[in-house]
Amino acid sequence: MDPTPPILKCMLFKFDLPQTKKVAFHKLIKTVDTRSNDCLLKASMARDDMCTLLERQESGPSLIQAIEAYLPHLFGLVVAVEGQAHIRLNSPLSFSWTSPLTSHRKSFFTDYTYRYEVIMTLMTYGYVMCNRAHDLMEGVTSGNFDDISKQIAHFLRLASGVFEYITIVELPRWLNLPADRPLETMSPITQALSLMAIAGAEEVAVKKAVINGTSRGVTAKLCADVWKKYETTNYQFNSIAPDAKKHLNKSWKEFLTASSSLQKANTYKFAANAAYEDKKCGVAVGFLNVALKELRLIPNVAGFRAHMEEQRADIEHFFRLYSKENEIVSFQKIPEEGALDVPSPKCLMSAQQFNPPFPAFSEIQ
Repeated sequence: MDPTPPILKCMLFKFDLPQTKKVAFHKLIKTVDTRSNDCLLKASMARDDMCTLLERQESGPSLIQAIEAYLPHLFGLVVAVEGQAHIRLNSPLSFSWTSPLTSHRKSFFTDYTYRYEVIMTLMTYGYVMCNRAHDLMEGVTSGNFDDISKQIAHFLRLASGVFEYITIVELPRWLNLPADRPLETMSPITQALSLMAIAGAEEVAVKKAVINGTSRGVTAKLCADVWKKYETTNYQFNSIAPDAKKHLNKSWKEFLTASSSLQKANTYKFAANAAYEDKKCGVAVGFLNVALKELRLIPNVAGFRAHMEEQRADIEHFFRLYSKENEIVSFQKIPEEGALDVPSPKCLMSAQQFNPPFPAFSEIQ
């Protein structure tokens, strides 16, 4: 029986939201009929609503709704305007966005393609859903965990699906990528974000497994999948050009590194619990030795110190308990890390597929 109550909260990252300059489609794109101008005016208004909320750093349901209201107009623009030779402009049309993942994120990156606008709008959509999950996690208690955890997992699976869609569909469509572009437009980054979001959803499932009394052997495998996903996010950075990599947001990178180490430590903790239940006290201590070693490698991530200390105290508690019993009662050999049977990852969740909305219009005259 576990001597400590389960830790309910997960470590989720909260993104600064990007900023974008307003675009008046109805003034920039020439039209010859009222219907076309009305379509463009509605697109401008929907984008303005999104911009206003982004300026306030609003991460709640209102921004999600504003982005969802703009997307049909945006995909309408892609269908009706992008690549259409008959379309004429009154003046150059460009899209400017800041990048939360870039260290100099107050700088605007500008491009003239609708593909860039689609990618950055969808990236913002994914960020907002990650932030919504983070904010819900802040209010988790033992009394509301079941209901709130479902909402958190829902938002994270949606975010993962959006980032996955950008990676698989939108980025390959954007030809002749400019050299000076935000990190959000690089596939290793979008892949890392997708993995991070689904890892967060799976971590919530691990918490639920502990509460529901799932065997510690199975729980260790579930946690191992979270660990491996976070570990893979760090590998993604190796394929980024060195010049771009040096501008990567330090807080986010440290969060991913810390999450990988923390989830490895938790995997070994659950493996220790399983070994102890099987009367393998020496093996349990061996697993916890590795867990404690991994915790010492974790950087001090701003905003997560209390969470890390809670995790550390939990693992140290089991270490003291199992070590004392092994010294006094069991007298079993404590294996080295290389001799331990590491739990194999068991995937429990997947990204929720993102499907673009039906375009609000398909033709502009």
